[in-house]
Amino acid sequence: YSHPPEFGFGFRSETVMKMKDGRQLSKVIDFPKGFAQNPLTEEDMQNKYKDCASLMLPRDQVECSLDMILNLESLDNISTLMDILTFRGK
Repeated sequence: YSHPPEFGFGFRSETVMKMKDGRQLSKVIDFPKGFAQNPLTEEDMQNKYKDCASLMLPRDQVECSLDMILNLESLDNISTLMDILTFRGK
């Protein structure tokens, strides 16, 4: 796949809303959320993890695994985290 040059480097997106009174409101986004030029915040990343992980894990395991991930450097052993993330504990 070759990115068409007419689109530029980013993935520009424009949304236009036409109001009943005739006004038009628009917003242009040059880079989607998560690109280096428009990075996710810490809160965005945590919410994204929770949204994705909750598709496969119970809420308590989502919260527990997120806490372990956020404090990974202080874990003596990651086997509990791996048990959650690989379903070995099931």
